[in-house]
Amino acid sequence: MLSIRLVDKEKNHRCHHHHDHHLSHHLGVDHDSQSISRQMGIVGLINLAFAGMELFFAGRFRSTALFSDAIHDLGDAIAIGLSWFFEKVSGLPADDQYPLGYRRFSLLGALISSSVMIVGSLIAITFGLLSLRDPWPVNSKGMLIVGVLAVFANLVSTYVLRGKDSVNGNMLNLHLLEDVLGWIAVILVALILQVTDWYFLDPLLSIGIGLTMLIKTVPTYLDICQIFLTGLPKSIELTRIYEAIEKVSGVSQIVTKTPITTDGRTLIMGLKIETALTSVEEQYRLKKQVKEQLESLDVRQSFIEIIPEKRQRLEGHQ
Repeated sequence: MLSIRLVDKEKNHRCHHHHDHHLSHHLGVDHDSQSISRQMGIVGLINLAFAGMELFFAGRFRSTALFSDAIHDLGDAIAIGLSWFFEKVSGLPADDQYPLGYRRFSLLGALISSSVMIVGSLIAITFGLLSLRDPWPVNSKGMLIVGVLAVFANLVSTYVLRGKDSVNGNMLNLHLLEDVLGWIAVILVALILQVTDWYFLDPLLSIGIGLTMLIKTVPTYLDICQIFLTGLPKSIELTRIYEAIEKVSGVSQIVTKTPITTDGRTLIMGLKIETALTSVEEQYRLKKQVKEQLESLDVRQSFIEIIPEKRQRLEGHQ
């Protein structure tokens, strides 16, 4: 559902290299996060308004599927509201309290959002199972109208979030696209009920919606938890970074490696490097070359310690 990764494609590298080069020395205000937060606010209002409409028509048209989707969209609106807040916070500049910046707050927003979606999935499944025992007639024409309106609303929301690369933005965008597929299923069921009395399809669809949400959201939740617990996404190619650093002239070996990601997309790297170079000037130039190489590999911020080989051997014997 959510691909949590560094921006490692050449196209993205060309677009963001100059900006990341500037931020590798200090973390300032993230204008992309501020832009994303505004768009998420718009999408949240759309979802909240539509969820209220769905709840009203779910009771009026006696549709379990509409009710499940209403609970789903209400959960989305809550999640988007929380994500909007945390996305704004994540764009704040680094300070003494958060020296690596506030970008992890974006990850916190995504964690809460996925938790809300999991709870919504369980509600949809439970309600569908209870209704499946004794399905009742539904207003299929009303279902059809609401389904068409829902597809339009989700496409508008997806358009608002287009082209934004953040944990929250990616998750919500993909989730909205999946919502469109769910509403297309609602439309198909409504069309079938126009010509049949297979009312069991309505609660069955509710269960299907819940299961789809659960299957898609749980892996995302686990990925976010891994990063939140200072783990790294599997897609970050550390071997490629280390090999590039070891090829820098003057590097004997990398003694200590400390990669960190605060939001699952940007990488911060701490390295202790052993060198045969003895003069302070040569070691300073080496440190500068290593930093430049890391910047070219989309490492947002780096902390480099250069130690001579003799010192490393002495530390090893202690």
